[in-house]
Amino acid sequence: MLRNYAQANPGVTLPVGVQLALERTAADWQEKLGKCGREWREKRDFATLDYLATQLIDWAPSQPIPVSKILEVMGEPDSLVDRCCTFFSKDQGKQTGYLYLEVDNQGKVTGWKLDNIS
Repeated sequence: MLRNYAQANPGVTLPVGVQLALERTAADWQEKLGKCGREWREKRDFATLDYLATQLIDWAPSQPIPVSKILEVMGEPDSLVDRCCTFFSKDQGKQTGYLYLEVDNQGKVTGWKLDNIS
């Protein structure tokens, strides 16, 4: 229904949450997610980190998300200690932010934090 509304009203600005939900349910979603993952692995910029955290983790806070799905898109974390991993964003070699994930013994994300430190 939202997709039909958005297509019928291209001049209407939809709330960000609705736009992100429409992206996740689009036919080309996996392709776009793969492209964002490649961009993240190449550039390590905070904007892409923020987008991926929103699209991979934040959209379903009540559902346990397998960390393997995140790693498939984002690649290996910069830091892995026990069952905690961290991805760092950088600009000109300087850290600008991070995504911290806590994982349970079944490989599900139990907690996370995204922070922009620049």
